[in-house]
Amino acid sequence: MELHSIEAPITTYEKLVAALQTGVQLELGVIPPYFTAMYSVKDWSSPAFQIMRSVLMEEMLHLALNCNLLNAIGVKPSFAPSHLPSYPLPLPHYRTGFNVSLEKLSPEVAKNVFMTIEKPSWLIYGSHEAAPAQMNGWETLGQFYKAIVEGFGNVFQNKPNLFLTNTKAQYGDNTIYANGGGTLKSINNLSQAIAAIVENMDQTQGYRDKEYQPFGPDGALELSHYRKFESLATGAVPIGEAYPMIKDIKPHDLPEPIRSLSILFNDFWGVFVRALGETFSTPLNYHVYFTQTMWLMKTVFPKLAILLMSTPAFPNDPKKGNAGPSFDYSAKPIVQVRIDAEVLRNSSADPKWKEVLGEAIAVLDYMMAERKKPG
Repeated sequence: MELHSIEAPITTYEKLVAALQTGVQLELGVIPPYFTAMYSVKDWSSPAFQIMRSVLMEEMLHLALNCNLLNAIGVKPSFAPSHLPSYPLPLPHYRTGFNVSLEKLSPEVAKNVFMTIEKPSWLIYGSHEAAPAQMNGWETLGQFYKAIVEGFGNVFQNKPNLFLTNTKAQYGDNTIYANGGGTLKSINNLSQAIAAIVENMDQTQGYRDKEYQPFGPDGALELSHYRKFESLATGAVPIGEAYPMIKDIKPHDLPEPIRSLSILFNDFWGVFVRALGETFSTPLNYHVYFTQTMWLMKTVFPKLAILLMSTPAFPNDPKKGNAGPSFDYSAKPIVQVRIDAEVLRNSSADPKWKEVLGEAIAVLDYMMAERKKPG
């Protein structure tokens, strides 16, 4: 993943843009690990699955808010291949020696990976206020976002017309996040920008002396991400049975036909990322494109991921573990993705594969039909 070089304090427009783009990369980077962990849990009705789902929805919200922040100051967020995550992923500008992987959910992963990502500033520095704003080598997301809050103030002071260059490509409908906390709103001034960043921080780390925050659906109280993951790490919320996915397994590691299924998942990831980029780069039809990205996340990705995670990576030696998604970007056009999906479906004798691939093809047909509609 290509990163911008940024040092706090943020005092120029260019540095602010670079910091916000890093925020987009950071939030996008944690979505695949949380997604993979969530769908490794076999029981979708379990509290563990619901915890992961609530966090994943809110990370999608944080990604959208960061895209809105960039558009608010006249810059389209970049989803270029060089800006996309590859796993294992060194967390952008985090202190060295920490990688985020794609693996099944376990108490160890919740403690050593997810709680580290969402670690509160107050846990290290006593309070968020005492934590230094930091862009490079930060220990908490609170420090990273604190630097951006201060950066907005610094840049706005020297550039009062900062928000007059709004690209009008913001997404402001919160209904898609009905099952997560927080609010997605368009941003048109400094106070709205700061409120969006504070929302990201509060959902992530919470407060030292306040266990619950009013960020659940319809303003209901909920735990911060850190506390939610802590409940999984300590066993207060049992994880239950999970698919034995091999950590960070890649398509080239797998035999056919599992390799082709893994590649197809990545093809859909490419379609998703490009649609996400279109969502936040044009004022026209961005709602349609965003709805398509969420539709892929809710329908195609879960079924393809579970098909991978429930299949032994090496049928002749199933004890080695199961396959899983790798979230490697693919530039394959949507028409070719459909062709490849149909070839794989027709060549499979497994009824479950045929069912899942048939549903994925139907979603592609819907997406291509939507793109042809005027307006």
